[in-house]
Amino acid sequence: MKIVKKTLVSVIMLLSFTFGFAQGDYTVTTENIGDEQVLVRIEHTNGRFVEHLIEGQADDLSVSFLDQVVKDPVSEGNPKDVLQSTIALPSEDLNSTPIEFFNAGTKIYCFGTKQIIVIHSNTGEVISTIPLSNSGSFYARNYLNLRPKNRFISGNVSTNRLYCADLANNFYVIDMTNDQVIATHTFQESADQLSTAVAYDEVNDIVYWLINLWVGEDRTMITAYNGTSGTYIVHRKFDEQIMDILACGGNLFITDKYQISKLNTQTLSTIDVYPGRYEKLFALSSSEFAVIKLYCPPLQPCYRTFIVFDEPTLEPKQELFSEITYSDPIIAYRDINVINKNESFMLLTSYDGLDFIYFFTVDINNLYQIDHNVGFYEHDCQSLSEILPTGYVFTGGRDYLGRVDLQTFTVDQHKTVDGCFSFDLTAIPDNGDFRVLSANPTEGTFSLHDQTGNVDLITQTSFKSNTGCFNPDENKMYFVN
Repeated sequence: MKIVKKTLVSVIMLLSFTFGFAQGDYTVTTENIGDEQVLVRIEHTNGRFVEHLIEGQADDLSVSFLDQVVKDPVSEGNPKDVLQSTIALPSEDLNSTPIEFFNAGTKIYCFGTKQIIVIHSNTGEVISTIPLSNSGSFYARNYLNLRPKNRFISGNVSTNRLYCADLANNFYVIDMTNDQVIATHTFQESADQLSTAVAYDEVNDIVYWLINLWVGEDRTMITAYNGTSGTYIVHRKFDEQIMDILACGGNLFITDKYQISKLNTQTLSTIDVYPGRYEKLFALSSSEFAVIKLYCPPLQPCYRTFIVFDEPTLEPKQELFSEITYSDPIIAYRDINVINKNESFMLLTSYDGLDFIYFFTVDINNLYQIDHNVGFYEHDCQSLSEILPTGYVFTGGRDYLGRVDLQTFTVDQHKTVDGCFSFDLTAIPDNGDFRVLSANPTEGTFSLHDQTGNVDLITQTSFKSNTGCFNPDENKMYFVN
């Protein structure tokens, strides 16, 4: 019998950077996914939407909207609730919420909302920061586990170029030799961002910036830039919001609710399409990629499967987890790691409070089959580290870091790490050994772990986004954000 712990969760959705939207323009629906997850969907009247997969049950959720600009400090519901003062705290060292890494070898770059945090590979110390816009980190967790997919940072070590898209409709090209911004591009600065993503095509040295906006005439745009200089090449507008973008093998792919499209890398014109409702994209090799497909049978709940495509022909080669039906809990496909190209890969999944790493290998018929699987219970694992040369891979989740032995396919080390909710992991060399960095955006920290998962250090780079307390003597609430 499974025991489910119920907690009251308040989900605050940030829908405005400057001027705010009318709440009547949106509908919010919640759907229980299995016993321990809820799919929260926010949809605009124009059809644009985001979805958040979070822990809990629908009856225990309170979903509300928050404008980032305080227009009237007096609450309409209770005129006694008044914002009395805002105190500016020293925040030079607490300005960035770590979310996503780019591993450049000698340095690790971490997208941190307002800044890029530059971390020394060996010591884990912050050696510098690269200022971005004044985009807020308040409730940064709303940018995580999101559909469409946010991909904030990418790069090319061979040309020393880093690429970053922030939360305020800006795109940056950075020289990693001196960590200086060499090009900045802005799109509709005052418009409200739905999602953003960066994809780098190393074959053609082109970087693509995708941005989805909630409303406006140009609501979805892909712009191509020279990967070395950051100069503009071409852009294309799209009517439908794009769910994900992938540059792989010299090709460019996008997904939306109607199809998966293969685009010309130079002109962004459509080369081919394959119909279906597709979402997140994963690179497998220069000739294969994988994609999540969403099935929505009439009068039945939706469910997802995982499909391998042939890149040159844009034809599906194999559907994995095809035995799943609408009666099963919906699966979140979190992360993927290629072990040997066109031969084997591992896939991190989560559903109904269970996390699994599935290991797929190619059989004699050139089809992927599940070779092994490793299970984790109620850790909400988010990502996989790179595969270490020592034959291990790490996964992290809520207060948890686990090491999987790729020889025995077992968890041979696992640690409970308070204050560490790993959203992204990256492995770094350390004098012939290896350590692991974890980005913990809910806690506003990043942490460095040795090969067994022990914590070497935890560095606070932003205030916790949900810290608050009530003083009954003063009848006041205090918040840090």
